[in-house]
Amino acid sequence: MKKSLIKLGIVALLIVVAAFLALNGLHFGDNPKYLKPVGDAISLGLDLKGGVSTEYRATDTSMENYAVLMDNTIGALRNRLTSAGFTEATVATQGSDRILVEIPDVEDPEEVARIIGTPAHLEFIDPNGEVVIEGRRPARPMWITPMTTARSSAWASV
Repeated sequence: MKKSLIKLGIVALLIVVAAFLALNGLHFGDNPKYLKPVGDAISLGLDLKGGVSTEYRATDTSMENYAVLMDNTIGALRNRLTSAGFTEATVATQGSDRILVEIPDVEDPEEVARIIGTPAHLEFIDPNGEVVIEGRRPARPMWITPMTTARSSAWASV
């Protein structure tokens, strides 16, 4: 009987400690690695946090290597958004000719459009800081165009 009460007490104590850590987290000084509270660890999507949603449509699906072009475009969009700090962004195909880009918790849709729409620029710079060779800036691919851009507001209060 006494052993079962001790086991029950240990289990109850572990449950209380786990609940405390889940609600408050654990942080040691200035160490960036810590246990986040559950509320901070779960990322909210467009429906709860608000953000920007943009859909692109391919205008010419009969192109050679169309599937490869779509995959490369999705990869390029993901890389641009991730490198710009939009790590929670979702880039996915919709049907066979559309790409949906969703970015939660964004205030300025124009900033996202500028990041997505700006083509890459290549420069070769010598040790003195002089530009030796500069790549051409290609125009936006004509085979894919933006359809809609919408700003979504969070409809649920947390």
